[in-house]
Amino acid sequence: MDKYSVTNRYPYYWAKNCANMLRAKCSNLNKECTWMVYIAIDNRCSSKKWVVKTYQSEHSCNPGWQLPRATAKWLVKNFFNTKPGVCEMKVAAMKEMVKRELNCEVSLEQMKKAKAMLRKLEKGDIEAEYKDLEDYKAGIMRSNERNTCILHVKQPTKIFDRFYVSFHACKKGFLEGCRRLIGIDGALF
Repeated sequence: MDKYSVTNRYPYYWAKNCANMLRAKCSNLNKECTWMVYIAIDNRCSSKKWVVKTYQSEHSCNPGWQLPRATAKWLVKNFFNTKPGVCEMKVAAMKEMVKRELNCEVSLEQMKKAKAMLRKLEKGDIEAEYKDLEDYKAGIMRSNERNTCILHVKQPTKIFDRFYVSFHACKKGFLEGCRRLIGIDGALF
């Protein structure tokens, strides 16, 4: 429904909803618009799927420019995900692209939110990556309990500060393979 609303530039609203049936009507300024979709749960099958019962496809109003269904989340999911290099674009250029290709007006705030979501999708969630360090530390200690692994975070915000790892096998090999520097009489060689 949201995709139809944005691509065809007709806003809609849900009218008289109940648990097992939904009715969508055109919400343009012309209240006499006849466009309507009525969907209900099909009780004949066990999977309880939604089925379109009535669809009146003709609009008696003009398409609009202001589309409340064109949210930042919708734009990221359905429009910007197919466009390479959008993260490097300026917010105003992204707004112009939406206006040119979807024929709808969106705010700069929506574009800023969409750009932040795109960056998060592209680069990953940094906080989630740092949360994995605790699991990484546990894995190192599980592989050999004589390893040294220290994860330091700043309290009380629990912001990552430093991570120290010393593998027991590397430490043991270094100590056994090196020549001793201090002799019997205490003189350095």
